[in-house]
Amino acid sequence: KPYEPYDTPLTFDRENRFDLSYYAVDHVGNVEKPKKISVVIDLSDPTTTHQIEGDQYRDILSGRSEIILQAKDNISQVRQTYFTLDGSERKVYRNPLQGEYLSEGEHTITYYSVDKVNNTEKTREYSFYVDKTPPTVVEELVGNSYTASGKEYFSGRNKLKLISMDNKSGVKEIRYSINQGAFKVYEKPFNLNKSGNLNIETLAIDNVNNKKRTRKLTNRSNVSYV
Repeated sequence: KPYEPYDTPLTFDRENRFDLSYYAVDHVGNVEKPKKISVVIDLSDPTTTHQIEGDQYRDILSGRSEIILQAKDNISQVRQTYFTLDGSERKVYRNPLQGEYLSEGEHTITYYSVDKVNNTEKTREYSFYVDKTPPTVVEELVGNSYTASGKEYFSGRNKLKLISMDNKSGVKEIRYSINQGAFKVYEKPFNLNKSGNLNIETLAIDNVNNKKRTRKLTNRSNVSYV
């Protein structure tokens, strides 16, 4: 644009790159050689998002999970990202927030970023639950039994029922092994049709992959698992 007198500070109401030329004239007509400067105007706040690495089921995380904050700014770039956990003192974000160091239960992280010209993002919030407790398995024998001389006897018509319970994320899978055999996925009660001692192992897994393996040695005649 043509030169015009400079009377007040220049203001900018839109993002753009501006090339400014200017010079001064003194009272006896001496004219300065024009100078130039380029100015980039950044009016936008940075944007921060969170990402979960590791086990996640809805908003439930395991102790092996971590929360990563990722910030970006398209013009002046991000200067710093800040966060608070459960209303604690504000901290500078430098490393992922690891579930290993969080207590089991409900948590809330708030976070925001500031760019290099001090545009400040509105605070964002993420609430989550840290589940560190594996599920448990209860065995239930369905059918007739007989006890004599301290021993239990079952027929091959008996079935083993496995019941699993979990405190938060829910049970994803139960597996079982009989006498050091390969683990099988439990789907429904199954028949007991062999004789001899039983070495029963169960593996319960919840939806954030907490696992609990249990072993039970029994001395039961006329029964085994298949």
